[in-house]
Amino acid sequence: MKRVAGMTIGEVAIVLVILAVMAAILFPVFAKAGEYSGPGPYSNPKQIGLAMLQYAEDNEQMLPPRQSYSGPNHELVSWRSMIYPYLRSNNVYESRENAAAKEPDLERDTYHRSYAVNSTTVAKLGASGPFSDVYGGTSRIKDIPNPATVALLTETTAAYNDINVTLPEAFTAKFVPGQNRGALFMSKRFHVSAYLFADGHVRGYAPLQTRNVDGKNLWTRDNSTFSPIENAKVNKVLQYAEDHFEEMQRKRDG
Repeated sequence: MKRVAGMTIGEVAIVLVILAVMAAILFPVFAKAGEYSGPGPYSNPKQIGLAMLQYAEDNEQMLPPRQSYSGPNHELVSWRSMIYPYLRSNNVYESRENAAAKEPDLERDTYHRSYAVNSTTVAKLGASGPFSDVYGGTSRIKDIPNPATVALLTETTAAYNDINVTLPEAFTAKFVPGQNRGALFMSKRFHVSAYLFADGHVRGYAPLQTRNVDGKNLWTRDNSTFSPIENAKVNKVLQYAEDHFEEMQRKRDG
């Protein structure tokens, strides 16, 4: 049989078949990886995360307070104002895909909504989310046991500067312009919500995944599980976000 560069034509054909099979297997994997780590929906949260870590470095490792009366004339402002000097851009606080992005936040401190910090409140002492204390008393980065598995911030359509997944009465509502209530936001392109973690990295998860990622609850400071009562409430919030997303998808698809 004729040989090509040290290989028979039959051997070359076999190699080509193997490469074609590998391409068919790997290309969807690469596409999925791009879906979860692409720059689109994760760029803003990454910048916010960097600003939060810089703020912490300048403030004895303390995260910014969820809200504070530190505005002009002691006006109430959110964490957005506290880290703005590290960002110098209002656009970072707006997700291009979020229908609520041009709506004012609850404090009406010139910033719009799209992102909310994790203020999840649980009964277990010391396990509530990093921003569970309203006015200061926030977490020190070094006191979070596993920063890479504790969510600091995610996407939302609500006007609140925080999200507490144990409060379905506040976070199971469709976005309506001019109203404060809303829900977790899921990207129509990526089918996930973006989550900023305490070590600064960002990753996408479907809401229901976040209660158990490799055995860790992303909402609690120590990754502990929710109590049965808490879990029932959390399930309402997370399931609503996914159901609402599916409803919007069906409307878009006709």
